[in-house]
Amino acid sequence: MNAIPSLLEDDHNKGVPASPSDQSGSAPSPEGLGHTATVPNAAFERRVDFIPAFDRRDPNPSRNYGLGSMRIRFVLKGELGAVQWMIGTSWDVESARKPTPWRDGTKPDGWDLGYHSPRPLYEGQTHMDSCDVLPGPCYYDGSGLNAELLIENFISQGTDYVWKALEAYYRCTFEDADWPFDDSGNLKASAIEAFGQDAKRLDVEHESAVPQGDAR
Repeated sequence: MNAIPSLLEDDHNKGVPASPSDQSGSAPSPEGLGHTATVPNAAFERRVDFIPAFDRRDPNPSRNYGLGSMRIRFVLKGELGAVQWMIGTSWDVESARKPTPWRDGTKPDGWDLGYHSPRPLYEGQTHMDSCDVLPGPCYYDGSGLNAELLIENFISQGTDYVWKALEAYYRCTFEDADWPFDDSGNLKASAIEAFGQDAKRLDVEHESAVPQGDAR
């Protein structure tokens, strides 16, 4: 697996995987790989990265890197590792703004739902020598198919949903909790119960958190 480059070190732009993986489902957890652990009342670090769009077209094929729209990455980091959700948008630099057959511009696309672990989570997993999320060697894996599950709830519920979803995915990845999402990306009852009463308010709070038309 290629290393994730650390492109920029400020709070808004950081290196990300060049493209999402299309592996779906959660990773197996054989004995001895440090997968099973529980940290009660764990504190999490939240981070949002905005990866800039670019226009690197060039007549010379050896220097033609094409177009790239802005990507947004949500990272939730805990004591056992980190999980991330990355989406692609249709937000292009001015020189590249025109309709294309593969972008309808009506919603973002799910690019990656994945994890960063200081230990391997399945037999034979290889590590990246450098990572912009965890210090030292990082064992990374992710899924573009699973990332798409979160899109509709993100659009209708905003970051309240994203952080709950990432925390549930973190528990699934590092604490052997069950897969937290149904086929529509809704959090399953077992995942909601893990949050207690705070998570149960999620379904009602998002409707009034930002009145329609007030966001700028």
